Amino acid sequence: MVQEKLWILTIESKPARLDVTVGIPQALTYLLSAPTSQSDLFGLVSNGREAIFLKLDQTSNQYARSMTYRLLENEQERVQLLQGLKAIGSLIQAD
Repeated sequence: MVQEKLWILTIESKPARLDVTVGIPQALTYLLSAPTSQSDLFGLVSNGREAIFLKLDQTSNQYARSMTYRLLENEQERVQLLQGLKAIGSLIQAD
């Protein structure tokens, strides 16, 4: 726990040759078992060359995913990924 607001879990990495979406079910399983009462939970799945944000609504058990960010080929998408991480950080500070 970070500031009693951010629950961090590190999961083993997936090989870059696998599609990044392969990690979504595992990440959702961990999010569903998170020891928190927050209604919205966030996750990030990456294989080292691509990344996807996940948002889980615990009240409905529905999830949404971001676009797939290509980390190695596209500088603008790397910037967008960092902006997403900053936005999550600001949500935590706002609570």
